Amino acid sequence: MKAFLTKVLVFAALLGTATGARADVLVFDNGDKLTGKLVSQDTDNIHFSNPTLGVIVVPTAQAHVETAKTQVAASGAPSAVTGHPTNSKTPAPAAPLTYGDRFKLLVNDVVPGQVSGRLDAGVNDSRTSSVTTQIMSVGNLTLKNGPDTYDLKGFYYYTATTDMNGVVNRSADRYGSDMTYNRDLSARLFVNNQTGYLRDFQANINEQARDILGLGYTVWKSGNVNLAFQAGPTEQYTDADGVADKWFTLGTGKQTLTWNISDTLRLEQEASAAAEPNDFNSYNWKLSTALINKLDRNLELSLRFSQSYNTLVGTNGTRSEQLLALALGMTF
Repeated sequence: MKAFLTKVLVFAALLGTATGARADVLVFDNGDKLTGKLVSQDTDNIHFSNPTLGVIVVPTAQAHVETAKTQVAASGAPSAVTGHPTNSKTPAPAAPLTYGDRFKLLVNDVVPGQVSGRLDAGVNDSRTSSVTTQIMSVGNLTLKNGPDTYDLKGFYYYTATTDMNGVVNRSADRYGSDMTYNRDLSARLFVNNQTGYLRDFQANINEQARDILGLGYTVWKSGNVNLAFQAGPTEQYTDADGVADKWFTLGTGKQTLTWNISDTLRLEQEASAAAEPNDFNSYNWKLSTALINKLDRNLELSLRFSQSYNTLVGTNGTRSEQLLALALGMTF
């Protein structure tokens, strides 16, 4: 993050020199600076807008803002015509807040922290024993407050299935939610807890609930790449066709990778596997890869492929699935 931020700062400094214009500067306690516009500030948080990063929220205790007015007053730069210090001017008003900015401020009125989120809508094609086209909608909300990160996700897939005889029918909707809590214990070590609920009629899962507890370590952490691994126990309840014993105790492993290829393109990859400790024939695994292109400040286009296999759904359930999804997302 620091390397990426340094590049942004250098670019902003060169741009400011070339144009001769002054912008607000967010100065962090460690000396890092970020140019942009001050949106709002109170005793708890600073809301600061940057052309590249958008609106960010920084605790007031960790930074301060040098506005265009205070910069001119502090420099006392002489005028090229009179040789006397130029008169400070009232800084330009902040850019109008978007709906996303207003939502962030609303959340911060209740809970301080850095708010981000995404709303996706798109279509995907999945292949099991039949070909299925699904209209998908996914919502994600993340709140980061110091070492604590809270993430809430919900999804719904509207499904139309073409069977082996070419007959089209609406049959197998799937929907659910996940709530995740992550706490950083150090710069690389973290603990993670995820609670999820799922109904997936395509896989003949009537209801599924699970709680995953994991201890993780970030192997690679930089401004562009984040690679982490975690492992821990899982308690899972699955009510599915052909399942006699509905409670499972599983050992779970997970790997995540985020690679910011450029300012507008990033790769997100995740792999996970879970198995019963006393029966390795009872297991599931999933591999997912997504390429995401940032079209503008609040709009992203994503292409995602996933492959999964599950032996915990019973003899009548769908065990193997491939999924290709194209979605347009609004971010805030």
